[in-house]
Amino acid sequence: MHCSHHLNRDKIDTEKLIYAAHKIAQSKTMVVDISGGEPFLVPNIKELILILKNARKKIMLNTNGFHLREYADFLIENEIDYLAISFDSHIAELHDKIRGRKGSFEKALEGVKYIIENRGDKKKPYILIRGVVMKDNYHEVSEYVDFFRQWADEVKFQPIHDYEGFDEASNKDVLFDIKKKELEEDFAFHMATLIKKDKKFNNGYYKTFQKFVFHKEELESEALNYCLPVWFILLIIFEHGHCMTCTQEIGNIYSDKPLDEIWVSSKRLDYLTSLVHFGKCKMPCLLTCTGAGQKWQGKMIREALLMRSVNKEYEDEFKSTPNYLGL
Repeated sequence: MHCSHHLNRDKIDTEKLIYAAHKIAQSKTMVVDISGGEPFLVPNIKELILILKNARKKIMLNTNGFHLREYADFLIENEIDYLAISFDSHIAELHDKIRGRKGSFEKALEGVKYIIENRGDKKKPYILIRGVVMKDNYHEVSEYVDFFRQWADEVKFQPIHDYEGFDEASNKDVLFDIKKKELEEDFAFHMATLIKKDKKFNNGYYKTFQKFVFHKEELESEALNYCLPVWFILLIIFEHGHCMTCTQEIGNIYSDKPLDEIWVSSKRLDYLTSLVHFGKCKMPCLLTCTGAGQKWQGKMIREALLMRSVNKEYEDEFKSTPNYLGL
């Protein structure tokens, strides 16, 4: 619901997705994260997963859980590695209100419970419950963790954020009013309570939530140190085939090129080099998609890229990207 991608109502081309799955299967990719949108609305999702599993890829799947029970036996039987299920609240009424669909909480929880009770000793799929912290639910983060811990291997949060196209997928009423000092103080209180109560949340990631929500501009100078490690191991492939590194398209999976060739292309490295030399993260995503980035790793990568020059042709191209500073 709150993924930072534009709403796309185009009909899914299942044949193209099969082609893309085979392309990924033939590459040196180790982990495939299937997200959306909602993966269980893809008609041939089982075929896609099996192509990747047969190629010994680890599968991570992000879902709102509404159709989880229908696919639960398939996911257990084929030992899907990792499932991330989104819940907007541990209270059914609030979750359903935010989702805009009555009964969505109970349907999702039914699927989670079934998998936990039937997945066996291998404990696959691994279950992550993930909440998006927003204006309507920030005050209940501690209770959320207490409730879901019995049904999950792990509980995590991500902070909501605005982006271009947000209002195509959600109502902006769920966003924080960052100008209200009393709201920021209350937000800080509830996050501090969670961090004090549970040591798993006592880290830099969650301690930065308040700054990300209310003072995002202060993170711009730090963001590269967190995102560079992620973009050195991550490639986003959209349904139309575009292969993206951050905001830069570096190729298309439906081209004749092998995926590994797209991955090692000079365009990808030129973009990252230009980002370090001439850019800044305009919308820091270190707490949304790239929260796993290690700051010390980013500093090392940054220093290495600063030693690399950028050709003039690509420098001019980089100036058209959202990350260009205008130096």
